Amino acid sequence: MDLTKKHLQCKEGNGNRLSNIKYTAKNNLHLKNKGAYCLPGSMISKGGEEALKMSNLDEIDKQIISILQKDSRTSYAEIARSLFISRVAVRDRVNNLLKEGVIEEFTVVINAKSIGYNLNVFLDIQVEPSKLEEVASRLVQEENVIVVYQMTGPTTLHVHACVESPEALNAFMRERIYPIPGITHVESHILLARYKAKLNIR
Repeated sequence: MDLTKKHLQCKEGNGNRLSNIKYTAKNNLHLKNKGAYCLPGSMISKGGEEALKMSNLDEIDKQIISILQKDSRTSYAEIARSLFISRVAVRDRVNNLLKEGVIEEFTVVINAKSIGYNLNVFLDIQVEPSKLEEVASRLVQEENVIVVYQMTGPTTLHVHACVESPEALNAFMRERIYPIPGITHVESHILLARYKAKLNIR
């Protein structure tokens, strides 16, 4: 898997777009063939510099994006009827939005608990500066890991992972996280309640 870096917009941290770096964000996490867990959002828009392209979109593009954010299954024909343009025009505009990176992908949202992943855990991992890229690369490969960010401040990686149980979390930390060379400290935080989780920009 290639390790990609993308600048973030104000969706993480304090909104310092040029300081927060996203190493990976798996919109679908395939876990032991049980299914897929997805961070909320039917249509995921790229962050950072790509998001600046939104300011160059015309009103029709913005309306198409809004429709797809509500339901990415909406057909070109349905969009065309609601906007009073041709189906071909909708298709061409969507293809252009994909090509330009405004739309990153179309996906589904699956409840992690429904496929056995009952715990969402957030890890703040302090890393030796010289080992940052190596540690991030290792974390990206972990199946249970959904997101890996480098945050501002100390050399810290912020990780979001899904596991089945407290026992599974203990095993994951002990067997998959602690042994990675370069990690100096790990703090774990279990998600208790989700009041809002949104990746889409309107």
